[in-house]
This record gives sequence, C-alpha cells and structure tokens, in this order.
Amino acid sequence: GAYPHYDLLDTIIQTDSDCRDMSISQFNKEMVQKICKILRISTKFVDSSQLAVGGKKQEKIINLIKSVGGTKYLSGMGAKTYQDENDFKNEGINIFYVSQNLEKFLDPSGAEFQPLSVLHYLFKFGVEDTEKMIRTLSAI
Repeated sequence: GAYPHYDLLDTIIQTDSDCRDMSISQFNKEMVQKICKILRISTKFVDSSQLAVGGKKQEKIINLIKSVGGTKYLSGMGAKTYQDENDFKNEGINIFYVSQNLEKFLDPSGAEFQPLSVLHYLFKFGVEDTEKMIRTLSAI
C-alpha cells in the first residue's frame, strides 16, 4: 500500500501507562520521545517548568535557550511578525524559521516527495530511510 511501514504506529503509540490519564502535553511529549528513540535521535528533553527562568514572551524564550546553553532557536513562520531577531542575535542565538510549505525531498528511489511530517516519511519509507533523510538536513 501507500504506507508499507504503517505498522510502526503500534510501536510509537505503545505506552507504559494508560494514555487516558495523561494530559495532551504529556502524551505529545511521550510520542515525540518515542519517535526520537526509534530514529536514534539522542536529543535531551527538558521541561521548561523545571527551569528557574523568568521573563515574559520573547524574553522568556531567550532566557530558556540560554539556561540550557542553546545557541539556535527553531520557530514557526507566524512568530516572524512579532519576534525581534536582533534580541536573539544580541544574546548569541541564531533564529531559524520553519516554513509551512515543507521542502520536497528525494525519496529512496530518487523521486520528489513532500512529506507532511516525520511520521508521513517514516510510515512510507521506514526507519532506515527516514534516518538517512534526517541526516541530510543541514539547516540547523
């Protein structure tokens, strides 16, 4: 079919606890961490609520990034209208914007493919080819 690796969904949504008792935020965090584990992405996750950081809006974002030693910030295009890029640059933080018009990638056969999300690519091409695609991304 169109998604020969759709069976990976079972692995992703298996939880150690009853997801009906989770907040949507907890569920989302768990799913992102599982996808990262499947794709061997070793990013450390930190809840912002565990960091003693002050500020409001953009100032808080900058303070959060600095508190974990970050130098890059990936933001949605909508924030470009109200974020002051100079504030980030002045703090040594490079800001990158993700377009809603996702890039087209070459699929494993060399044909152009425009994924809607990492899950779309994962279900269509599997773990190994998704890992390869992610490694080719060099925007940040």
